[in-house]
Amino acid sequence: MSLVRVQPGEPNTEDQRNRPCAGFVVSGPWKQAGALVVHIGCIRYSPRMPISIHPKVGQILLCDFSSGFKEPEMIKSGRPVVVLSPAMKGRPNLVTVVALSTKQPNPVMPYHLELPRASLPQLGRFQEQSSWIKGDMIYTVGFHRLDLIQLGKRDPRTGKRFYFTQRLGREKMKQIYGCVMHGLNLGHLALHI
Repeated sequence: MSLVRVQPGEPNTEDQRNRPCAGFVVSGPWKQAGALVVHIGCIRYSPRMPISIHPKVGQILLCDFSSGFKEPEMIKSGRPVVVLSPAMKGRPNLVTVVALSTKQPNPVMPYHLELPRASLPQLGRFQEQSSWIKGDMIYTVGFHRLDLIQLGKRDPRTGKRFYFTQRLGREKMKQIYGCVMHGLNLGHLALHI
């Protein structure tokens, strides 16, 4: 967890996540990033720091769908997603992603794909159960919703955290794009990927 900088000021009424604490408001890069703020007395801590540069295609990240979405949309915080698109001119701070799930779909449809555990982070959450691409759940989200996956280790020399930065290979991404095409009911185009 990281300490959030606070400055004296008028109460912040922007939303419930930034409730004032003795006249303090969240400011600086934390406010711009839309960081979720947890109140502990009058000290505020943020359990996450969103990405600041565009991730690579095939990278697996965690996405916070907990605010601004309603069922049957994704509503979980910390949902794994796969990046589908590279950075695009005129579309700053936006990333197109497809959701992952650990629940096997019933029935398995052409827009579902099981990912091999070897291509996922070597963490219990990803290794205990199979992970499935949900090609019908495609989103374009802001950087403020995305986090790198922390591996729970730190560099002994610098103390910096290690993050999962591996990407899915070209052949696996072709399969994922095929699933996405089926999820858009354009499965006939999947043959041309």
